[in-house]
Amino acid sequence: MRWMNLFKRAQHMIQPVRLSDQVFSGIPSFYPVPAGYCTTIEFAKRGDLDGFAEKSRGYMAGPEPMTGLWPNSVLWLIAECLMRACVAMAYPPSALAKARGDNWDSDDEEPIQERIPGQYDFVDRETPAPSRIVHHDIDAWNIFVFDVDQMMGDPHDSHPVVKLADFGLMNDHRANPRGAGGKDGYHAPDAHAYSSASNVFQMAHVLYYLITG
Repeated sequence: MRWMNLFKRAQHMIQPVRLSDQVFSGIPSFYPVPAGYCTTIEFAKRGDLDGFAEKSRGYMAGPEPMTGLWPNSVLWLIAECLMRACVAMAYPPSALAKARGDNWDSDDEEPIQERIPGQYDFVDRETPAPSRIVHHDIDAWNIFVFDVDQMMGDPHDSHPVVKLADFGLMNDHRANPRGAGGKDGYHAPDAHAYSSASNVFQMAHVLYYLITG
């Protein structure tokens, strides 16, 4: 929950969902669910990006080669979502609010669009440097596709929202400069200097997969 709390309300990071005690009331007493044991996340109607891509290619497939690949306009929309997820890790909304001295209301459900802070965000103090939080497991299986969200505005009032999930291997290399795992073929080359750029590398790998099929 540490990372989910850090990225609370970020538009392109998976969000936790609070469940009432009634949800667990039917679980037998011999299988207790202690506090903090279960983490419930929001439901991604269209599944993970890999499965969504496979289904889409089937719908778009035609007699000519390459007709099953996504058009550039769709790829650019997905790229924007992925880049905003990278920005969320470099500049977590909750951390920025604390750096500005703002009151951070974790119970507020209003989503925040991720962005790189500018010079006018910190008029009376130094703009914080990007974090060294690295996901380490970014691939098409850990990215989820949601439905159109009218509340998020353009472009998600007409196109699905893509969000990053699975923070199990995530690490803040500024506080804990250790190595990390991840899937073969997705490792960033900067093994001894992990930074926010490592996330961008893995996101680019996902885009390459989507482009080439």
